[in-house]
Amino acid sequence: MGGAIAAKTASWSYTNNVELLDTTALGDSDRRQDYGLRNGTGTCKIYYYFTNTSNKGDASVALNKVIKAAASGSAGKSDTINFSLGYKDGSTEYLLTFDAHISSAAITQAQGELMSADLTFQTDGPVTTMNL
Repeated sequence: MGGAIAAKTASWSYTNNVELLDTTALGDSDRRQDYGLRNGTGTCKIYYYFTNTSNKGDASVALNKVIKAAASGSAGKSDTINFSLGYKDGSTEYLLTFDAHISSAAITQAQGELMSADLTFQTDGPVTTMNL
């Protein structure tokens, strides 16, 4: 998203999965396995906020990457988003960064409350920073 912060998270989770490949050979008496492809999945809750009146700079930027209006009769392809999830301890940031596709987005609004969205995502490629 051009390096700009598009949303702030209230909570997030990340799961890294690795396929196990069966490498048992004929004549082996025990099963043997080796690591195969990795992928990550997760969820996060984001809140809408405005940095100023002329630039939303908020969760709508992220949601517009996945929830698109139909153009010429068909909805557009969802974009890859660069996620940076983590926490801050004083002035030190601890981050997990990766590219991902949003696979699900549920928007919630209640009167008198901030509008929020629950996102489910799947990674696209490897984790690029692991500093947690």
